[in-house]
Amino acid sequence: MRRVKAYFLFTGWRYKLGIFLGLPTVVLTGGLLWRRFLAPQGYGIFVTLLVIFIEVLTDQGVFAGIQSHSGYKLDYLKTSPAGPKVLRQGLAGDLVRRMLTALLCAGICGIVDAEKAVGGWAGYLGMALVIYGMEALGLLISRFTRSAVLRIWIIYGCMLLGVLLYFLVWLIGQPAILIMDGILALGAAAASIAAVRTAMKKWLQTYLDGQEALVQ
Repeated sequence: MRRVKAYFLFTGWRYKLGIFLGLPTVVLTGGLLWRRFLAPQGYGIFVTLLVIFIEVLTDQGVFAGIQSHSGYKLDYLKTSPAGPKVLRQGLAGDLVRRMLTALLCAGICGIVDAEKAVGGWAGYLGMALVIYGMEALGLLISRFTRSAVLRIWIIYGCMLLGVLLYFLVWLIGQPAILIMDGILALGAAAASIAAVRTAMKKWLQTYLDGQEALVQ
């Protein structure tokens, strides 16, 4: 709970409104319209690409460039010994929120029945893990730069890998899909841990520089 509260400190009301309400609403409304006018198949891959793109892109307004040479502009955190702890909780809370959003969007696809396949709930869980895993990987890489152009190319790479994993999830069928879910979960966890640790390591370098400047 503390992680989520800390995460809220780094996001404005427009971001909260768009991510917590806007994104799920768009996915649900789009799914209902897709099912009404088109075959449900194909909507899952559309949602996977859409969520990965939006989630990594919008990090530009939250923790963008935290691992870059210029550092992350959170000078007010550098004035307090509790600054690193708050940031770590915020980074972790950000990933928790992204995982919940991925599960929600995959659940909506399950309701719409976006993939009529033998995978069942395990397939939609795999879909959520693909979305979240690619987000975590995208954040880990993209936070090394503040360039919007480079961020877009990184997102495209994650989307391409996400497509390949998505089709793999739905093609292998039971019971191998459960093994695939386990592998995806381990990969997503590793990317999450690396994202938080790398961001903290890079930011702490600027934090220590700031503390030395205060002492001088």
